[in-house]
Amino acid sequence: MCGISGFLSLSQKDFLGEKIIKLMVDQQKHRGPDNLDTWIDNNNSIALGHNRLAILDLSPRGNQPMFSSSKRYAITFNGEIYNHLKIRSEINNLKKVNWISGTDTETILEAVELFGISESLKKFKGMFAFAIWDQKEKKLIIVRDRFGEKPLYYGWISNSFVFSSELKSLKILKNFRNELNLKAISCFLRLSYIPSPLTIFKNIYKLSPGEKIEINQLGVKSNYLHNLENLNNNSNFRKEKWWKPKIDIHKKIINENKYSIELENEVHDLIEQSVKLQMVSDVENGVLLSGGVDSSLITALYQKNSTKKIKSFTIGSTDHLMDESTNAKKISKVLGTDHNEILVNPKDQIQIIEKIPEIYDEPFADSSQIPSILISDFAKKSVKVSLTGDGGDEIFGGYNRYLYSYNLWKVIKLLSKFKASNLLKLLDFIPLKIVNSFEKNYNYLSKGDKGISILYEKIKKISDGINNSGSLNNLYLSHVSSWQMNQKIINNEEESYLPSSFEFEANTEDLYRKKMQSVDVSTYLPDDILCKTDRASMYSSLENRSPFLDSDIYDLANSLPSNMKFEKRRGKVVLKNILKRYLPISLYDSPKKGFSVPIGNWLRNELFDWSSELMKINNIKKYDFLNFEIINNYWKRHQSSKHDHAKKIWNILVLLQWMKKNNQ
Repeated sequence: MCGISGFLSLSQKDFLGEKIIKLMVDQQKHRGPDNLDTWIDNNNSIALGHNRLAILDLSPRGNQPMFSSSKRYAITFNGEIYNHLKIRSEINNLKKVNWISGTDTETILEAVELFGISESLKKFKGMFAFAIWDQKEKKLIIVRDRFGEKPLYYGWISNSFVFSSELKSLKILKNFRNELNLKAISCFLRLSYIPSPLTIFKNIYKLSPGEKIEINQLGVKSNYLHNLENLNNNSNFRKEKWWKPKIDIHKKIINENKYSIELENEVHDLIEQSVKLQMVSDVENGVLLSGGVDSSLITALYQKNSTKKIKSFTIGSTDHLMDESTNAKKISKVLGTDHNEILVNPKDQIQIIEKIPEIYDEPFADSSQIPSILISDFAKKSVKVSLTGDGGDEIFGGYNRYLYSYNLWKVIKLLSKFKASNLLKLLDFIPLKIVNSFEKNYNYLSKGDKGISILYEKIKKISDGINNSGSLNNLYLSHVSSWQMNQKIINNEEESYLPSSFEFEANTEDLYRKKMQSVDVSTYLPDDILCKTDRASMYSSLENRSPFLDSDIYDLANSLPSNMKFEKRRGKVVLKNILKRYLPISLYDSPKKGFSVPIGNWLRNELFDWSSELMKINNIKKYDFLNFEIINNYWKRHQSSKHDHAKKIWNILVLLQWMKKNNQ
């Protein structure tokens, strides 16, 4: 886990030089404090920089940038190739290599030497973003892993093609154009994140998951400052997908109507195999245990395959609002881990808010970033690597929208047929106090076993779906958006503000679920979940690993019959059944809660002064692209306490704070 940066300039005259690459590397010290280094080739106007967080072979032999044995390839690499020893063995059977280190970096280089970049990528199991300079072909290759676990930004500055792990390394360049991308802002205000390939700035992009670019100096010249949509693939510049999620994998159906223990065993074995691969490192490891299904299963398999007690880490809140730390402690006791818990109060969490623009570089408003930052800082005091349960929801069907969305669509069509859609629109006007009171009483009567959580938020999603859905695709978008498609928050906003990766068609429930999962894997997972955890963990120089994000696991999950993922009101059926082997069902089969940040209450209390200052009329109106009237209306409605519009308001506040911190 590291930070990478570099540039390929148009000519020697334009070459940004040694001083600039060192500045870029210096901006990412937190990503790799163990070693900072650079390599430049003045003749070819290429520079590579690297920040090292040493995980394998801690000696200087693992420092980067690194060269292949023939000196043809130079690399700067961020991530881990978990099966690199297997690939080394394959290489050793085909040629003699005088290995100089025990790193996966060297394995990548020798694989590319022997198999070429395309074939090598197919072999790599892991998370990675890397840049390789080909001395023979005089071309730069940048690559991002299948699921987008590791970030990579690129674009055009000072007659150069530039790239880095984080935006802060690009923003310090002298001729960086500080122009806002309004399409990206429109996406952000709805999604709480900016989807690939967009960034907050014009001329700067995110490399999408499973994508690579090959470029030479002629490619820099012919494409400089061109919009991404206008770039043409040719021998000088080529951008292509080397991997993408599939939804048409042949189903492994043994009996359509019967749950298959044989397939369950196959899923179990693949996940255990992935955990065993990701346990390997030359530093202390641990696991982030939230108490949910996904992290509990990873913890169980990790402890099962460890010769000593593993360290588990949980964050809890002193106000106990939707806090699962107590449950996580019970799980750790059953599994026998060395459990570590941090309890934080609202003040601890609120202090983090001031750091959000610095940590995330561009607007990012998933409020669970706050506990993610705190737990990463806590875990780093004991370990250098942590395993997580990220990816389980997207791959095995853990979100509520997979369960109820298609049935909601049938209700919408029925109401439309009888011109009675206004009946359910009344959901939008149910007072917050009544919903919260009902939730509290229902959970008390059900004794917390099969209770409900975040009911008001779920009702809002249903209401938005009813009010804004003319198609199944639109219904999905209403579920994942805070501000809806028909709410014009940006003046003169484009109608199609989202990238094409969000568009799909479906005509059956099974296909609809698969399409939603596929879009989530391509968008929400990399640009929200993995972005959140990467920046939060790397801010404290902690490496996060996600065993569920393995292409073999993904392919198998896609091939499962529907009843192994969805059953009545339950998702992730196969994972829950596997977890029965390790834990009592009462410890994990309850409504998904996680660590909830009470942003809605904070905006009326602890954060009122801070938010009121940002929401002042004069402050909002100085950004003439914002629709002040609609924003101010929802701000007032939220402050009345009759309704909760925290998600809408939080996105606005994060944007305003980011613009203030960045002198926009």
